[in-house]
Amino acid sequence: MAFVLQMIFGLINTVMRGVLIKTFWGWFILSQFHGLPDLSIVGAIGLSMFVGAVTPWRGLSREELDEDREDATARGLVNSFLYLLACLISLGVGWVVHSLM
Repeated sequence: MAFVLQMIFGLINTVMRGVLIKTFWGWFILSQFHGLPDLSIVGAIGLSMFVGAVTPWRGLSREELDEDREDATARGLVNSFLYLLACLISLGVGWVVHSLM
C-alpha cells in the first residue's frame, strides 16, 4: 500500500512542479521578457525533468541502505508530502510577490 501511495505522490508532485514552473514562467519571466513563448504544463514538466537529469544528486549512504525498509518507506511518504507542501507554499509566496509587481 505504501508503494502505491508513493507512486501517487510522485505523480502529483510531478504535475505540481509543472504547474509551479508554468505559473512562475508566466508571472516572472514573460512579464519581463515579452518576446518569449508561453510554456505549457507538459513543457514545464519536461523542463523540470531536464533540470533534474543534469543536476547532481546524492546517493544513499551505507547507513541509509542498512536501515529498516518500513522506516525508509514511511520517511519517503513524509518527504513526498513535505515536497508537495513546499510547492504549495512556494506558489503562495510567488503569488504574493507577483501581486506586488
